[in-house]
Amino acid sequence: MEIVRTFHVRHYEQLHVQYLEMVLACTQSVLAGLLACHQPFSAWDDPGSYAGFVPSHSYFCTFYNNMIKRHAAEMDQHMAMISAQVLCVDHSFKVCPFWYKGIAICF
Repeated sequence: MEIVRTFHVRHYEQLHVQYLEMVLACTQSVLAGLLACHQPFSAWDDPGSYAGFVPSHSYFCTFYNNMIKRHAAEMDQHMAMISAQVLCVDHSFKVCPFWYKGIAICF
């Protein structure tokens, strides 16, 4: 979550720098009276402008879960098309290393 917030702040700062460069480029026209004076750039947390919105953890969870649901059939089809030789590398299956009185004990 902190990484996402950092990227949003970075994007805000890049927009601010672009704005300041534009103001600098237009300074001569403003001084000559050809353009109106510029508006100040809004603050990060100004609710009437930029507002500093950063998506929450629950937003990303909901987005990811909905994306998985939408593409579940495609993922199942892809897994069904993979050869058994590729699947033999999958170690997520249960291994029963212990036998106790003829009963397999799996972990």
